[in-house]
Amino acid sequence: MEAVAGDIMEAGLRMMTARTDGRLRSQFIKAALDIQPAIGMAVYAVDATGRVLMPLASDSTMPAGRLPQLALGLDKRPPAAILALQRQNAYCHGKATFGDDEALRKSLFETHGRLLAFRLDAGVNADAKTGFRPGAGIAFFNVRALPDTGLSQKAAALSWLFQAFIALRPLIDAFANRAIDQTGKRAEDGWKRINDALSERLVGQSPQMSNLRSQIARYASRDYAVLLEGETGTGKELAARALHRLSPRKDKAFIAENCAAIPESLMESELFGYEKGAFTGADAPREGLIKKADGGTLFLDEIGDLPPALQAKLLRVLQERKLRPLGADTEHDVDFRLITATHCDLKAAVGQGTFRADLYHRIAQLAIKLPPLRDREGDIAYLAQYFLAEIAAREDEPVKAFTAEAMAELQTHTFPGNVRELQNFLLRCVLLARDEAEISLAQLREAHASMIAGTAPAAVDAPDDADAAQGGLREMVGKAEADILARCFRRFHGNQAEMALALDVPRRTLSRKLARHGICAGEESITETEREEV
Repeated sequence: MEAVAGDIMEAGLRMMTARTDGRLRSQFIKAALDIQPAIGMAVYAVDATGRVLMPLASDSTMPAGRLPQLALGLDKRPPAAILALQRQNAYCHGKATFGDDEALRKSLFETHGRLLAFRLDAGVNADAKTGFRPGAGIAFFNVRALPDTGLSQKAAALSWLFQAFIALRPLIDAFANRAIDQTGKRAEDGWKRINDALSERLVGQSPQMSNLRSQIARYASRDYAVLLEGETGTGKELAARALHRLSPRKDKAFIAENCAAIPESLMESELFGYEKGAFTGADAPREGLIKKADGGTLFLDEIGDLPPALQAKLLRVLQERKLRPLGADTEHDVDFRLITATHCDLKAAVGQGTFRADLYHRIAQLAIKLPPLRDREGDIAYLAQYFLAEIAAREDEPVKAFTAEAMAELQTHTFPGNVRELQNFLLRCVLLARDEAEISLAQLREAHASMIAGTAPAAVDAPDDADAAQGGLREMVGKAEADILARCFRRFHGNQAEMALALDVPRRTLSRKLARHGICAGEESITETEREEV
């Protein structure tokens, strides 16, 4: 045992020299395999809900991102190995009568062998139902031959190593995030390059945006579910796309949908898909959004609007990694990363009973808070210059600027609609300034007044009482909508990007309305940045 103690102390010292999360995992796995030689190894940790085992590290024969989640027994019967480890510190395949050990081993390892597992804690503060506490771990080994003795000593050594690994991870994250070398200068270690690359889309020079970009860079490579929290217009979809673009799934599909934009009656078929004949009108099978995201990333905005019945169904997909379309008799394996977003307080919704607590904990394994524009120091002036230059480039016109007094007043505005509202506001200012090189204080105030009134810079006429008397309310509203769209179409020469901003509606909604009223679409001029609603 003295030799083992010396080995783990040496391993602990090696782990303390790691400066990246990948290097720390590598040192941890190497040390664990020194204690228990094997042809494969996978380490799991109990998540914050205490209900599920999440893959944490592996020896790369099966990457951790491909390992399945494992149940602890609250939702369904766990594998025999996990049942045994609720009561003991080590478990060997073949020493129990349960027959699902081989199925578990095959789900973790690609080569032949026997299953050996160790509990990686002392059982303190364990949950009465599952036998594990959040943060506890299990190490699974694929071995050629099962050891006869020394299991208790190995379990103790592996537990010590695991606790050291867990304790060191926040320090490694802090080192990587700050990237400060011994001289006090920023180290050139890739985080700065990632931050610079992200700044091209997550526009802003404030400390809040720099911290946001660093957080996205750190979370992107970790294949956990991410919850993006922030007010409307803060750029949640843009952050989701950045997480996907920097992840190992970057070459696969990124599927985005707003739960609030799908009628509740269609939401289940949109998410899960359906088979031919599943319901009236289902003339052919159709893949749902979850299946389309297989191998890639699924982004669900406004997740708080998901109906309770579908919350339960989505939770099951996340737990089992299996999908059953409407009308189907069989399930299909799915592998995707889920990113969700909300502008509401989901914790409060959980307390009120309108959002499932278990789903909340599953989708919020990692959380990112997007700062509102009013809290981003100095970014209003910076973004104003950025978007004015973008508008000028799109219209092939000289770049306009604010007068000094107009810029000073601009920075006092709160912009409750955040960056999206600022974009709309700047377009109004440009339209009001016409051929002038500068936007004056008077023009800024006029644009602000039109925003408060909820009108475009030049208001359209409402239908009079005589028009209103012709037909019902629906027909009257339709005529008024068609008239507004036609006027706006002429004003912006069919440019749907500017029309959407002036009318303050999503561009896809605008396109549908133009088609419904038979108003021809103009040239496509919307940029990727606009599409992602920075």
